[in-house]
Amino acid sequence: MPVPSAALILPLLHSRRSSGPDRISRNIYNAADQVIQIEMGVGVTGETITERTQAYTPNGQIDWVEDAKGNRNDYTYDGYDRLVQINFPVQTFGAHTASSTDYETYTLDANGNRTGLRLRDGQSIAYTFDTLNRQTVMTVPRWRHGG
Repeated sequence: MPVPSAALILPLLHSRRSSGPDRISRNIYNAADQVIQIEMGVGVTGETITERTQAYTPNGQIDWVEDAKGNRNDYTYDGYDRLVQINFPVQTFGAHTASSTDYETYTLDANGNRTGLRLRDGQSIAYTFDTLNRQTVMTVPRWRHGG
């Protein structure tokens, strides 16, 4: 049975669709094979942007992440490499810096259960666990009206 000629046509490397060119992304890795940068729009003239850049701690945890607009989050870990704090970007747009006052912190017990969460607005949530590490209670703050 002969193969139809349409089946012999290969797709083009940079094909165009009715919605525009393909959006190709590229991940850039460090020597430890960890993604350190994500680029979007690769292969389209004038369209390539760095979507995300990140660095790692010596133990392989994410140390900080910065978006395409220069807004940065910093991550802090305890001695067991458990996440205990996230610092959010400063209010200055594109400052490439995380805030020291806008953050969330996590309190963990010896088993790694999150027993406390300090929210960005300063309020706290408490969690209680039984001896089998099952969450039994979550104590949330009273809702505050913003106005």
